[in-house]
Amino acid sequence: MDEKQETRLAYEQYADVFEQKAASYLERYIKDDANQFLSLLPGRRVLDVGCGPGRDLEFFSRSGMAAVGVDNAQSMVDKCHGKGFRVYQMDLEHLTFEPDSFDGVWAYASLLHVPKCRFPSTLQEMMRVLDEEGIFYLGMKEGVGEVMKPSAGMGGQRRLFSFYSRQELETVLDQWCEILHFSSTVPASDDVFLNFLCRKKKVMTK
Repeated sequence: MDEKQETRLAYEQYADVFEQKAASYLERYIKDDANQFLSLLPGRRVLDVGCGPGRDLEFFSRSGMAAVGVDNAQSMVDKCHGKGFRVYQMDLEHLTFEPDSFDGVWAYASLLHVPKCRFPSTLQEMMRVLDEEGIFYLGMKEGVGEVMKPSAGMGGQRRLFSFYSRQELETVLDQWCEILHFSSTVPASDDVFLNFLCRKKKVMTK
């Protein structure tokens, strides 16, 4: 079993635990960023990448967005379907949407499960489905390297975490995005999240 399969298994088995643990996160920590994301969107089409049980999808739907979610774990997809959300089980590194399908892509604490060697190509995939000059939001964990580690309340089941410095993320994002806003959040004593609100760069043609 590789790191992607093992991480997905953790969410398949402990979807209820994760839903309860993360239920109030947006309201407590990134509500201002989420509102700014909405205010900058050129349209209503929003993709929530790694949507989990639908916490952020609920916020987008209440705000009048045409929100769609994708998640690796079928248990998370099932939870979202039970709430009436349009969600698909999908590999986050290989989205099946057409190019320019969304006005905004929201990837909060989901791409941190992608191995660092594949992060640039995964980010490029986010840009592929984002319309020209669309808005992208990214939340990642601060740190060094990557590790498979167990999480509290998940029965010792391990997940992959990839860690970054602010400079590392800015360097990669700059290839495709204009960074409009940066924030950091500290929801737990050992976690710092680095959050970027970006606009996809316009492709220049000769």
